[in-house]
Amino acid sequence: MRKDKPIAYDAYDRLADAYAEMIDTKPHNAYLERPATLSLLPK
Repeated sequence: MRKDKPIAYDAYDRLADAYAEMIDTKPHNAYLERPATLSLLPK
């Protein structure tokens, strides 16, 4: 654990990596959240 970072930082870092691995294949994200969010961005 890093002493200069909050204790939750390491847990968040691991969670972020796991989330990033499944971002395109997890049904809820791939078919609902991501398309909806991308539709709000300018083209």
